[in-house]
Amino acid sequence: MKKTTRILLMVIGFYLVAGLMALFFLDGRTSIFKGDEKAVAKEKDTFVDNRQIVGDVTKSNSNMLAEAEPVPEEPPKDEAPLAEPAPSEPAPEEPVAKEPEPVYYSFTVSTRQKRSRLYVREHPYMESRSLKLLKTGTKGYILELGNEWSKVYVNEKLQGYSNNEFLVMEDCDPSEFPEGYEGGTMITDKY
Repeated sequence: MKKTTRILLMVIGFYLVAGLMALFFLDGRTSIFKGDEKAVAKEKDTFVDNRQIVGDVTKSNSNMLAEAEPVPEEPPKDEAPLAEPAPSEPAPEEPVAKEPEPVYYSFTVSTRQKRSRLYVREHPYMESRSLKLLKTGTKGYILELGNEWSKVYVNEKLQGYSNNEFLVMEDCDPSEFPEGYEGGTMITDKY
């Protein structure tokens, strides 16, 4: 009993000392960086001075703008307003943006454990209904590449979403890509 009482008193004493030290250092009058107090004070003064300078510059800039803007004069009633001269050079044409080349990816299922399998899901999230289990080594094509999930094509009957963590992706030849998907892999950040 004496041993537990002694330990309890030591723990209580430790927390009291830690609490008092925290109050002492957090009151704002003292710092654990004794040598840097002048540097901190100098930084505070510089900040205030910069703010005042910025305010003065803004003030002077607004005064300069007010003085520099001439008030448009109305042309006399018997004179016609001057027309602007036509531009002598034609406007440069804007560069036409080229569409990016389509990208084609194939995949192979690679799970951490040999006997493990990968789910193909109806939607790109874990709670979605599972359509089928794919064994390690199963091959297919990526229809849409996302950050965490990709829309995959395994065969005509099986298309769904799989987690990218378990897909080993490779570039593939467009001729290998399934028919009807000539556009290649669409890259998206939706999922």
